[in-house]
Amino acid sequence: MRPLLLALFLVIFFSLCIYAKDSYDYKYQINKRCLGRRYSGPRRCKARIERFSYSTSKGKCVRFFYSGCSAGPNNFKTKKACVKACERFGYKS
Repeated sequence: MRPLLLALFLVIFFSLCIYAKDSYDYKYQINKRCLGRRYSGPRRCKARIERFSYSTSKGKCVRFFYSGCSAGPNNFKTKKACVKACERFGYKS
């Protein structure tokens, strides 16, 4: 009986460890985009497009104006998209 309980305990324990690692990896992938610097684009591009990026210092999505060229990863078309990707994790530096 004891070997069976020990085996069951080990299976459950390792399953939880694998699940926790997968959850962490998923979170990290999403946050990698949110933690990038906001980049408005080169000055030669003259567009003024309203976009949103996640500000780690404020802990929320903020509006900025994008020039239309060379968007960085922390550049969302809508505030809703930014909030969905970043704010729910609550990262703040």
